[in-house]
Amino acid sequence: MSVSLGGFRKTRTEDQQPLLVDEDVALGPVFGIDLGTSYSRISVMKDGLVEIIPDAHGSHSTPSWVAFTNETHLIGVAAMNQYLENPHRTIFDISLQKRIIGRKFEDQSLQQDIKRFPFKIFDNGGQPRISVEINGNEATFAPEEILSMVLGRLKDIAANYLGEPVRRAVITVPAYFNDAQRAATKEAGRMADIDVLRVVNEPTAAALAYRLDETNQTEPETYTFGLDKTSYEGQVLVYDLGAKTVDISIISIEEGVFEVRSTAGDSHIGGESFNDRVMIDMAEKYSKDYNVDITKDPTTMGKLRGEVDTAKKHLSSQESTTISIEYNGQNMSESLTRAQFEALNGDLLQKTSQYVRQALGDAKMKTSDIDHIILAGGSSHIVKVQQMLEHLFGKTPRNEIDPEDVVAIGAAIQGSYLADSGRDYGCYFGETSFTSLGVEAPNGVMVPLIKRGTTLPTKKIHTFSTSANNQSIFPIRVYEGERARTEDNHKLAEFQLDIPQVTTSLLAGDYTLTSITD
Repeated sequence: MSVSLGGFRKTRTEDQQPLLVDEDVALGPVFGIDLGTSYSRISVMKDGLVEIIPDAHGSHSTPSWVAFTNETHLIGVAAMNQYLENPHRTIFDISLQKRIIGRKFEDQSLQQDIKRFPFKIFDNGGQPRISVEINGNEATFAPEEILSMVLGRLKDIAANYLGEPVRRAVITVPAYFNDAQRAATKEAGRMADIDVLRVVNEPTAAALAYRLDETNQTEPETYTFGLDKTSYEGQVLVYDLGAKTVDISIISIEEGVFEVRSTAGDSHIGGESFNDRVMIDMAEKYSKDYNVDITKDPTTMGKLRGEVDTAKKHLSSQESTTISIEYNGQNMSESLTRAQFEALNGDLLQKTSQYVRQALGDAKMKTSDIDHIILAGGSSHIVKVQQMLEHLFGKTPRNEIDPEDVVAIGAAIQGSYLADSGRDYGCYFGETSFTSLGVEAPNGVMVPLIKRGTTLPTKKIHTFSTSANNQSIFPIRVYEGERARTEDNHKLAEFQLDIPQVTTSLLAGDYTLTSITD
């Protein structure tokens, strides 16, 4: 007979029993965690039902913020609400997870971000550390420690709601994350006393959510999945536009195999980039119409940011809205139309389409090759985004699942399958290398062994010879990156091989470099 769970089909004979592992039952479910740049979610799948777990106030998302005071530390909404009074001790947007964690302090991208963070980041032996002052003393934290606090908050939310502890989870990360960033994310989970069974690419999770066909939303943040339905296959483009980043990924799905073919994007374009443009425009209008300068008042600008974000959401379902704030006892209002919003952000929206074309090029595909377009991230609600994608591909993007939920849902589904140890759901997650892996030649040149875009897992064999007579050791330095010289790439590992002492002309060795997925 054929049975299916959550849309993936498994075939067994009548006399076979489902394989259940007592240890798995005792450990409880495997949760899905979507660590967003601005907001994070925790989810779980039970009996074909996926739920985004709410906190005590009914909110299904938790701000990725951590703040320190002289008495305690705050996480989530509490940290966000006190930011204007305590900016230098508030770590916001968990920028750590996507912009700091797993990076070297000297990383050029990190150096650019440091300039805009109100909190202090310093160099600790080449690694970034966060510094805050507590009761006149300096306290320092690794990025993983801060991230573990957010994970701990999500863990508590789920435990309080379900009445059972959170022991195991799947955590999603951007597809472009390197080994160091993935390892650091798992370490943050360990610090939060969570066994991270797998680190899953965000676009893979989004595609997995839609792989379960006939989705139905039974109530807010709760989804059920039809059984024994034919699931889609083919080439899937995931367009993920969040608060701070845009990530484009192309995934091939064939006979239950998910393979990320390419990824492109920008860690500095997102919903807040659009908000910044509108805020500048609104401040100029208030100055002209009310003869005030609100840009020098952080509290008022903070309130304006909230109003602009709300207005942006309204424009996804209506043609115009009003942005109102109070300043020095004066109520000020300005209108904002959808057309004005699109004009203010047209170049940024167009730039995201360039990343779509880049992802297509890297995957060696045309727009006509794409079978499905999946929306992820809150800012993909923007009407112009959906129109742009429909114009580019000639088909309507799929949004049956709320784009803000889709990654968390996919993570929960993956977690459910991992919880059922020993079961075969006919689903395999293949990945490709998004940076080249290679070794250093004696002259400091990068020798790529596993090139960008190679399907993983894989292994490559390369022959090297010694550079001097009578060498007793052969140093191996492994790097990732696309630059010609290793000094411009990211060092992953270094080790030495003992070799017989002979002349260079007599010794050559085959050395194997293997890369596997998490």
